[in-house]
Amino acid sequence: MVEDGQQTGSTGGSAGVGKNPDDADAQGAFRLQLRKLLADDADLLADVARLWAEVNAASGVGNTNIAAGNRSVAIGGHVSGSVIVTGDQNQIKPS
Repeated sequence: MVEDGQQTGSTGGSAGVGKNPDDADAQGAFRLQLRKLLADDADLLADVARLWAEVNAASGVGNTNIAAGNRSVAIGGHVSGSVIVTGDQNQIKPS
């Protein structure tokens, strides 16, 4: 929704950070929008807190890694001497 030239609603901050994830201004706008959403919706805040606690408990180490999107990779520890491949019909040949 747009009112008086300003975007309102739940997607205003997320759209900017989604297009420019490294942009500090977009990150700040997203944080502000998220704070407003959580402050205005106690049920949403409780759900997010519960889900965050479940993820932390499941990880067992207090470190949360999320692979989001097609062919994403999340590494929760230390990786060396490994080959990580994403995509279709890839072939790994020994060197």
